[in-house]
Amino acid sequence: MAAATDMDKLKIILQSHIDHGSAVGFAVGVWENGGQQLVSFGLSNANSSAEVTADSIFEIGSISKTFTGILLADMVMRGEVALDDPIGNYLPQGISVPTRNGEEITLRHLASHTSSLPRISDNMPFSDMNNPYVDYTEELTFEFLNGHDLVRDIGSKYEYSNYGMGLLGLLLSRHGGKSYEHLVKERILEPLDMSDTMITINGDDRFVSGHDSMKAVVSQWDFDAAAGAGAIRSSLNDMMVFLRANMGQLDTKLSNAISLSHEQQVTREEAGSHVALGWHTENDGRYIWHNGGTGGFRSFMAFDMDADKGVVVLTNSMADADGIGMAIMSGEIDGLLMEPMIPVENAERYVGEYQLQPGFILTVTTEGEQLFVQATGQPNVPVYFKEKNEFYYKIVDASITFVEGDDGEITSLVLHQGGDHPAKKVK
Repeated sequence: MAAATDMDKLKIILQSHIDHGSAVGFAVGVWENGGQQLVSFGLSNANSSAEVTADSIFEIGSISKTFTGILLADMVMRGEVALDDPIGNYLPQGISVPTRNGEEITLRHLASHTSSLPRISDNMPFSDMNNPYVDYTEELTFEFLNGHDLVRDIGSKYEYSNYGMGLLGLLLSRHGGKSYEHLVKERILEPLDMSDTMITINGDDRFVSGHDSMKAVVSQWDFDAAAGAGAIRSSLNDMMVFLRANMGQLDTKLSNAISLSHEQQVTREEAGSHVALGWHTENDGRYIWHNGGTGGFRSFMAFDMDADKGVVVLTNSMADADGIGMAIMSGEIDGLLMEPMIPVENAERYVGEYQLQPGFILTVTTEGEQLFVQATGQPNVPVYFKEKNEFYYKIVDASITFVEGDDGEITSLVLHQGGDHPAKKVK
């Protein structure tokens, strides 16, 4: 039996992320050796004295996609839909579905990110960049689908798609005759007795505030038609129930649907892993995970069936929930301890706008001796000094190299994330 996670040590390590990083509050749960351990601390709002607890409610972001996957699996198990049903079966009249080489997009394609639909649609209103999905309606969702041309064969490649998962949630809710929130509550939350999981907050004072990389309070994210991609909010206590249900630790009528949602559908060749129905899997489907992030929240959930171990990490900040969760799963938490940051000399030389592709800009700014990078439509996050012209992110597995011209001035950068992506300095 593996040694249990030292939660006292973990709390010291997480406190270092509050003292020397962007963290504000944490709620972390570990299931191992047949039992669970929880730790929650920090502030629910950086401007108040209220503390985070295991009942505090966080935005879980894209972990919502796993609920959408289970909802689809439940409908399949009930015979209401089939995975290989064309999505055109569930669209309103007058909406045409893009096809390619005679192939049609199916529910399976949406759930496994192989529909060839993009990460986000090009008709997002972005009327409020701090709450980007708030006004993305059903009408806009179908308008995009009706006029979109696919750039690759359906099913030929994994491409993570918020649009696709949002569309899936919308189609399932239309077919079920109820809102996405109502369906998730009826089909998943009530059977699992997850009463603190919701989309609509209704003034619940346990809902914590999200924070940016400077620990300033930011807007919550609200979802309209794209709810299936990231709208759910939950507490640590509830998410530990969800974790145990997915690990087969609970006797529930959802067990068959949950098992179906874990079945591998496609290989992510670039990552050497697989995609199930809303989940990502590794080690022949025995290690299953998903993460999440909204404007002021980060989340991570993973479980290893063979090791009988799982973790949930929730934070109301830009802290590295993925790194923390993966370290807990591997039993190597010592490397998480944060030290005071190394100041960047002449940080202003890196300031500017760098174009990765038309319409997608990395904007580099400074606050004191700290460098920040903000991608179009995404939060402003810190990057940390490694060595000359080299910086790394803590919230994602990525780094940046700034490139000098012959005169020593910065002319471009290279983003290292799933490959090397050059971006010319345009301003």
